Amino acid sequence: MSAGPRRRRGLSRPGVLAGATGPGTPGGDGHVPSSPFSGAAAAPRWADELSSGAEQDLRAQLRALRAEMPRRGVGTVFPEIVRARARRRRARIRIAGGAALVVAVALGVGLPVSLATGRGGAAPAVAARSGPWADGTTVGAQPPGVPWSAGPVANTLAPPDEATAAAVRAVFHTVFTHGTTAAAFAAATEDGPALTATRAKVLARFPRLADTIEVTVGSLIPMSPDHVIANLTMSFTDPTIPALIGTTSRYDYSTSASAVRTATGWKVSRDSYCSSISALGAPDLTCPPA
Repeated sequence: MSAGPRRRRGLSRPGVLAGATGPGTPGGDGHVPSSPFSGAAAAPRWADELSSGAEQDLRAQLRALRAEMPRRGVGTVFPEIVRARARRRRARIRIAGGAALVVAVALGVGLPVSLATGRGGAAPAVAARSGPWADGTTVGAQPPGVPWSAGPVANTLAPPDEATAAAVRAVFHTVFTHGTTAAAFAAATEDGPALTATRAKVLARFPRLADTIEVTVGSLIPMSPDHVIANLTMSFTDPTIPALIGTTSRYDYSTSASAVRTATGWKVSRDSYCSSISALGAPDLTCPPA
């Protein structure tokens, strides 16, 4: 048995060597064996149609959802909030108007009007009420027996005459200006003799206050024929005063004080002078009991 040259199997197939494409050769009928290492095969037509149909259905569903969603904007909630706030505002206005009406009615019932009484005085009288009177008087009409007067409003007096104003200003200057003697102070102050000892203690404790204090008398407001209130400004320099510790510049202290008419003339009231002593901030400097 002769041994001829050995052929490698598979390489002698004419179809492979010649690149034949018959149905018996791989690839001859258009079919390529599947392999995990081979490229991905093209999707069949039915798969493409299914994918396209699913995408169209999804788009249709999205369009339907958008159509069902409310349009962008304030909707119905915001207008309701605005209307509710407007209703609350109108209610507050109505309540305020009702309260103002109640106050006006109350003032109309008890509002005093002035009657001329001579010497600038005034006497209160009941104004017209806001309803009919028992005798048939209608709203706005003055009750019988109470005449109208064009005099000043109740509790206000005419400004003091020149003589009274000068006397009142003079006693304030005497009491609150440096250089005043003890006798002059006692004569210009209500219960002055009982307060001279307190004044002496104040001047001894605060000598710079005693040497620099001056007073400016402003407007005078009469409260009665024997009682006047004055607006004062006391100016002085004394950094040792407890209420003004370290204040080296001139200090202006604005306050109000009363002057009263006594049997011996106008005087600074005891309460006003003692209040000015208390304003210094020294607890041991107080007026004696009245």
